[in-house]
Amino acid sequence: MSCAAHRVRGGFTLIELVVAMIISCILVLAAGTLLASGHRTWNRIYDSANKSIKADAVAAVGAFNAMGRKSDGGSYVLTGPSGRIGRTPMATVMVLDDEVEFKYWSYARDGRNKPRPSITPTHYARFYFDRVNKQLKVEHGRLMPAETEDYTQVLAENVTVCEFAHVTTRGIGHKCVRMNLTLQDPCDGEILEVETASLLRN
Repeated sequence: MSCAAHRVRGGFTLIELVVAMIISCILVLAAGTLLASGHRTWNRIYDSANKSIKADAVAAVGAFNAMGRKSDGGSYVLTGPSGRIGRTPMATVMVLDDEVEFKYWSYARDGRNKPRPSITPTHYARFYFDRVNKQLKVEHGRLMPAETEDYTQVLAENVTVCEFAHVTTRGIGHKCVRMNLTLQDPCDGEILEVETASLLRN
């Protein structure tokens, strides 16, 4: 026998190379599919957590509670086209649609920032439901020396329901104003219901 007959050939055959390429392509496709799926899931979770209706709800609750805490129990007005009165064992609740106006002092009522604070509130903030534009708005203004509107701010859009309720706890006398808000996402129709209450100072 010649030496050429016993020579071992090195390298890959064409079939082996094709099989290796197919396996590599399958692995790359699987990894790409997993990455794409994870990216879509992340985007879906991010969009859900950062929807405009959720950001609007947070802004509305924060502004409502902050302004309510500035107002005394006898310094707010609930108004609306119609009122509904309901009673519970521990509280008397009067619900009036559309708006609530908080009247407050621009300085500390106990006189820390002014020696003799006025008995009459100095400013107001009127929260109201703009049914035409489906928005929750707050109008800020001054009461002294004359009632004057300073500016109006849109707190939430895509509002379908907005109710304000006066609540007095029986036997205690504590007053709070409750806001019930319903928002609907215009893209996917998701409904977000928000209920919050602001305990008044006195």
